[in-house]
Amino acid sequence: MTLAVAGVVSGQIVISLAAVIVLSLAWWIPPALVRLSVVLGGTLFLFQNAAVGGQLKFAFVALCLILGAWSFWALRYRWSSAEPFDREVVKPILVAALVLTAVPVLTLVQFAFGPASVDSWLRDAVGYLSLPSLLLVGVEAGLKLSWRIAAIVISGTSLVAAALALSTWLSRRGGDVLGFSQLGLASSMPVFAGIALALAMYFNSRSTGLAWLLLGLLQIAILVSTGGRQPAIFAVVGLLLAAAFSRRGLAQRLARLFVAGLAALFAFGAVLAFSETFGGGIAARRLNFFDRVLDSGWSAIQQDGSVIDRSNAYDWTLQIWQSNLWFGRGLGVNFPSVRSGLTDDGGFTLDTPLVVLAKFGIVGSVAIVWAVGLVFAGALRARRHSAIPELKAPTYSVVAIGLVLCTVLNGFPTENRGFGIFLAGLIVIALAASDSQKYTRGANSRYRNIGAVAGAESRPSMRSASRRMT
Repeated sequence: MTLAVAGVVSGQIVISLAAVIVLSLAWWIPPALVRLSVVLGGTLFLFQNAAVGGQLKFAFVALCLILGAWSFWALRYRWSSAEPFDREVVKPILVAALVLTAVPVLTLVQFAFGPASVDSWLRDAVGYLSLPSLLLVGVEAGLKLSWRIAAIVISGTSLVAAALALSTWLSRRGGDVLGFSQLGLASSMPVFAGIALALAMYFNSRSTGLAWLLLGLLQIAILVSTGGRQPAIFAVVGLLLAAAFSRRGLAQRLARLFVAGLAALFAFGAVLAFSETFGGGIAARRLNFFDRVLDSGWSAIQQDGSVIDRSNAYDWTLQIWQSNLWFGRGLGVNFPSVRSGLTDDGGFTLDTPLVVLAKFGIVGSVAIVWAVGLVFAGALRARRHSAIPELKAPTYSVVAIGLVLCTVLNGFPTENRGFGIFLAGLIVIALAASDSQKYTRGANSRYRNIGAVAGAESRPSMRSASRRMT
């Protein structure tokens, strides 16, 4: 027992020291790339990781707040700018970050008079408190990083997130006996920005863009390998939206969709083979759900355990919201378990979008939806200023937003810890691809040098960089 405790303590010390070193770099080294890497990597590996203590997670959120404030200070000159790019793209995202900061903070009033403990309020608020920081750091990174670096960072983050989701979900679905364990965030949302980027580049490129197609299908295949049914829907929706909103002619769209469909079928076969060989057949068994639906129709859906649980979640959450209609009941209070109906077995969220209404009421929910809408609108408008020909079309933003909307029936996006990573990735790509994203005014000498180098690196070579990546 003593040795076990000592092992846990020593592990915590090692993780803490490593975190201090990395976070110190984020504080003392100016480049926005370091800060972006820290908030993205920390969110991926620290949240939902049983090996990381709660104190370290809270410390990371505190650091995110500091880094977000730093980025906001660096962007303060954008408030007075009359440039169309700032009015249409940057300012709405900054306003959204402020609104998403204010909503959870205002629930402190409810916390002071409510039943939640300090620990439970913090654990429930962690995702909401880190969300504005991810937005602000993402905006600064998108404005300062070259397109090529931004694409590499977001694509790499997407692949890592997909791998974490695979390990986690296989572990939860019985794959722990095969050596799978939860290593970090179990969410599909951080992968959406990478999938959208890959599909947008493939469907809009002048060349074949097969490398981008393979990258996009690889990310989707990893998600499908988790045994989830939604990733199979993501694949279909993503491909159809990418083809529909491509800037190419109808014949080219259909041709690329046909190639992508064939490649997707091959990838699906590879997923089933992987599931049988390494995943204990978990994905194959769960994907049989679609066969049951084709055979039995609506009755197969009604008898599915996940569907029954979600129906219970809607019923419980609707009752809670009706008793706190306008302002909700706040953060830090357990919802009933969908199985037992008891709060002792429940958690801070349920698989229904009504959760945000139960927590924040109509007033807070409208503010959150408006703020998220501002971010989406900014990403869509950024394409007008894009220096990357493949991103002139709305394909990237539409596919990314469409994938998120596919998840809404199972829960509100802001309740997902991966949503902040998605938003950061969405705006990093949108801003980095812009021909007006670099700025140096008000920055210190090191920032000016970095901005000048990034600008010189990105602007003259945008088209050539794009061709190299496709």
